[in-house]
Amino acid sequence: MQGAAAFDPAVLLKIILLAYSRGIISSRKIEAACRENRLFIAVSGDSQSHFTTLAAFIVNAGELIAKLFVQVLLICDRQGLIGKRQQTDASHTETLHLDHRYFHHRQPYGFMR
Repeated sequence: MQGAAAFDPAVLLKIILLAYSRGIISSRKIEAACRENRLFIAVSGDSQSHFTTLAAFIVNAGELIAKLFVQVLLICDRQGLIGKRQQTDASHTETLHLDHRYFHHRQPYGFMR
């Protein structure tokens, strides 16, 4: 008999997509962000996934994550959200600054295989 997943896959997916959008691909760094970064804490619901859980999720769903991430990037690009500054709640935040070559040369944990 197999138990339930320790973490909701939808939450893990949100964490991974957020991390990739910030250029964070190391599962250890993603784990640290979920512990230390307010945005990651909010997205993860303050669930602190162990880096091995994150890495295993990426290995098992890497191809699907990659396809979804590309779709998100295309939507963001069409909306003009990539490479610009925006102001939210009196603080400036950078939008996605992603170089497509980065994803063609990096393959973290099965990403883009």
